[in-house]
Amino acid sequence: MEHVTATPGLREVLRYRKASRIRVYSLRMLDRGAELWVAVGKAGRLGQAKKRVQFSASDDVSVFLEDVEQTLRRGEWTRLTP
Repeated sequence: MEHVTATPGLREVLRYRKASRIRVYSLRMLDRGAELWVAVGKAGRLGQAKKRVQFSASDDVSVFLEDVEQTLRRGEWTRLTP
């Protein structure tokens, strides 16, 4: 299993697969919030993680990740263990 390690301080929180496509969501915790980074690609060829969203409150992160998970499941993506 590939891990997003190209950007220091990222902690993988979600990993989803649909056919050969992979989406990995990682967080970087900051003094005043968190950043959400996403890497996309195919099995065996995960792309570079890119910062997508910055949050100022941890509650916002939880709600956002729940929404992401619901959207991916509706799109028939399968959750993999991070």
